[in-house]
Amino acid sequence: MQIHWNAGALQAGAIATTHVVVSAWYEGQEANKVSFTLVMTNDPALSVQQTMGESESISVQGNVLSYAFADHTAHTLSVYTTNGAKVMSFALAGQEGTLALDELSAGLYVYQVEGKAKMNGKFIIK
Repeated sequence: MQIHWNAGALQAGAIATTHVVVSAWYEGQEANKVSFTLVMTNDPALSVQQTMGESESISVQGNVLSYAFADHTAHTLSVYTTNGAKVMSFALAGQEGTLALDELSAGLYVYQVEGKAKMNGKFIIK
């Protein structure tokens, strides 16, 4: 299978995002199909690469996000949906701590941390 998206003539630096629903099933068993949404983008804010120093970390276990930084510099954590909508923003106090993510529904999220340490990555809420 190959999925191709022609975003047309984008101006330099323009951001484009699209969603494609991909489904699979056995013939005659359409009721048992499996589907997922594929998001294609060139938006760096939705990048799923995680970048941080060796002494810094962000992790999610269940609905709890844990963070640790190399120093006590103030950081801001922003959480986005894969559509790019900001759903949360927190000022992170201290060198390490935890945040409850109970407000988020199941799905894939992208986070961005700004401060002395700058990082981004992704997590899944089940």
